Amino acid sequence: MHVPTMEKRHGERARSESKDVAYECLFRHGVLFFVTTGGVRVAGALCHWDPKGRVLTMRLLGVLGGEQQHYDTGAFRALYHLLLEWSYRHDVRQVDFGGTEAWIAKGIFQWKRKFRPRVVLAPNHTGFKRVWWHAATDTTAVREFLVANPVLELMEPGELRSVYFYDNDRPPRFDYAYQCDNVKERRTVHLDSFLRASKGD
Repeated sequence: MHVPTMEKRHGERARSESKDVAYECLFRHGVLFFVTTGGVRVAGALCHWDPKGRVLTMRLLGVLGGEQQHYDTGAFRALYHLLLEWSYRHDVRQVDFGGTEAWIAKGIFQWKRKFRPRVVLAPNHTGFKRVWWHAATDTTAVREFLVANPVLELMEPGELRSVYFYDNDRPPRFDYAYQCDNVKERRTVHLDSFLRASKGD
């Protein structure tokens, strides 16, 4: 389920874990969930389980054959809801929805934010990395990219804020929602001043 889903969604950019890693690090130390329709498994998730912290981390998800019909019927959506229900019944203290980049226009962020989660830095080596957001040139393509990709910025420990770029010809993309449990504020940045500062003017 997982590999066909990633290939359908991301094409050549699809990435996943190897079968050995999935088996040794996830399956042998985790939980495997399925959603069935008429006795057929149509969606699934392989999750890592941390018994010490009682944290369940969603890792490899997908639908049968990566087919769109399993999204249309709600099977993929049901997977999240049923997994949360199971977690509640089994005294799971925290469900980790897995990572995403800090661009709020990404579909995966927009999907996960509907559950009003708390957004945190990754609990591995990537959590210590930061992105220096700057532009070397001021072009139409750069401006359109920045406006189309609002970001999250780190503020006080544990708190984040959304940042929307705009200019006189391109309004901020407020249609990309940002609200999560600990993302409650937004600010706007005019591209004229941002790009001028990026070039060191």
